[in-house]
Amino acid sequence: MRAKFRNRFRLPYANYLDLLQWIRDDTRFGRWCGEKVNRKMSSPIELLVLGSLHYLGRGWTFDDIEEQTAISREVHRTFFHVFIEFCSTSLYSRFVLTPVHLPEARSNMREYEVAGFPGCVGSTDCTHVTTERCEYRLKNNHLGAKSSHTTRTFNLTCNHRRRIIHSTHGGPGHWNDQTMVRLDLFLRYTRWITPSR
Repeated sequence: MRAKFRNRFRLPYANYLDLLQWIRDDTRFGRWCGEKVNRKMSSPIELLVLGSLHYLGRGWTFDDIEEQTAISREVHRTFFHVFIEFCSTSLYSRFVLTPVHLPEARSNMREYEVAGFPGCVGSTDCTHVTTERCEYRLKNNHLGAKSSHTTRTFNLTCNHRRRIIHSTHGGPGHWNDQTMVRLDLFLRYTRWITPSR
């Protein structure tokens, strides 16, 4: 059952429960955690989170999610925007930990040293994330060579344990690896690791 949950929502069930608790504790989600003004209960936060995960992981529309949860697509859409803000601020700072001191970097180097790459802390690649409803005037900039869809481009660095240690801000889809590497401050500065004091 847990394997099926992970396949459907791209997240282990235990991590989903942690995510729910963090969302309940965050003031941004107060309007969905409790009663409405007319003393009716708010839509279940559990279904709103699962709807957002489906939207991100499987490309569902808000109409599809409304059909599955009986919660209006406008509620899902509004919740999703707050969810994305929460993920890009609170969760990003909690989980994307860029090493800045030598001991932090060393914990990422072990597997690379065994493989014969001493001093390497991570692997970097450019990834394209499809965006729907791109403004018409921006469409040409967001069409890349690899996709017929409009995309945003991110340069990600992760360690060998698949933990993201750095990400750039998104760029237009027509920017490739060469462009993103030049804009990635993590890669541009070779002396970014300082000895800890």
